[in-house]
Amino acid sequence: MAEEGGMRGGASSLKAELRAAALLCVLVCLAAWLGILSRPMGDLASLWPANAVLLGALLRFPWLATRGGWLGAVAGYFVAD
Repeated sequence: MAEEGGMRGGASSLKAELRAAALLCVLVCLAAWLGILSRPMGDLASLWPANAVLLGALLRFPWLATRGGWLGAVAGYFVAD
């Protein structure tokens, strides 16, 4: 019986990590696209909200600061680029 509880804890932990990864991936990707769209051709972006959105999300919702959340944020940057 104790092993089943551990299994459920692992499954819910994995579910939380995947939820954090998906949420941060979408947030960072959308914010990075906004920054990419704000730049003139050949120049740097004049607005880069992706870092601020990521920091705000991690400060407001500390449960997002997991390994999955960080990997989701990195994936969001890669997808946007």
